[in-house]
This record gives sequence, C-alpha cells and structure tokens, in this order.
Amino acid sequence: MKILVTGASGFLGSRLAAALLAGAPDVPAVSTLVAVDTAVGGIDDPRVQWRTGTIADERFTQSVVEDGVDLVPTSRRS
Repeated sequence: MKILVTGASGFLGSRLAAALLAGAPDVPAVSTLVAVDTAVGGIDDPRVQWRTGTIADERFTQSVVEDGVDLVPTSRRS
C-alpha cells in the first residue's frame, strides 16, 4: 500500500507515519510512504520517500499526489 502523509516531520505526522510503518493486524503492509513537509524529518526507513515543500504551492501539491497513492489519512470531526 502506498500512503501519503502531509506534515510528516511534525509531532503528529511523524507519529502517524511511524505507526503506519510499524503495521497492524488486518491492515495491508506499507510498501511506500510519501512523507511531505517543509523539512525532512527523522524517519529513516527505506520505504519512506521525502518530499519537501509547502502544500500551499499548487504545483508542489500536484507533484506529490502521484499515481498509485492508495491512501491519504485525514482527520474527521464528528
């Protein structure tokens, strides 16, 4: 599974990325994690592809939303 995480070097994003890479029962394994942020974070895993830039830049955003991305985790409020 290919997953894109924005804010991946921040407090929550880095923890989300680490949890996704660690895996969980009954959840497909992560083959690639596209980690997006304004700076490269501390995740050192061969499955991680860092992309640095801001999602406020439309061209950058289009460049990171690649073909084959299966999931972009979001937060939902009820």
